[in-house]
Amino acid sequence: NIPLLYHTDLTLTNERLSVKSSSMWKDQMLNPNRYSAIKCLMHNHSIGNTYIFNKELVDIARKRPKDLIMHDVFYLLIASLFGKVSYGSESHILYRQHNKNICGGSKLLTYSSLRKKLNVKLIKSSLHRKFNLAKNLINIYGDKMSSSDKAVFMEISRLNEKGWFLRRYYIIKHKAYMNGIIRNLGMFLIL
Repeated sequence: NIPLLYHTDLTLTNERLSVKSSSMWKDQMLNPNRYSAIKCLMHNHSIGNTYIFNKELVDIARKRPKDLIMHDVFYLLIASLFGKVSYGSESHILYRQHNKNICGGSKLLTYSSLRKKLNVKLIKSSLHRKFNLAKNLINIYGDKMSSSDKAVFMEISRLNEKGWFLRRYYIIKHKAYMNGIIRNLGMFLIL
């Protein structure tokens, strides 16, 4: 018995539940077929309210980092490290968007969205959280991780200690990319 996680796309709506987009994945340019643990660490492509998972995932995920910000990223990571992740591309949920949403749902190629995605402070903070999560996962689950995943997470967790060239080298070496050219361009410019 291994941890299993299944997730789906979402239909985006406005505050009055009028459909804005039939696919969040298309709007956000997300690829749900990115299941390696490092890809899941670098960019969450799933939304927690679409998750279906088994008891094995819940049991392993009981040990969590204290500073965990997004539970859906954590469950996706645990399933990708120790089990299997699968998805269905048909949306079964209306995801209501409003002006106060913290994340998700806005079109990637709008001026305000691009400005937010290329915000230096936000990108640095997001990358720091990812590197810290890698470190925390090693501390909690290192004895259960495969040697290859552990080595990759160890190098990624230490990127803040590396120089300009080595940070980019390790991202390329481990294919630790985000979804899409725009996000990766922002990451490489700021990393």
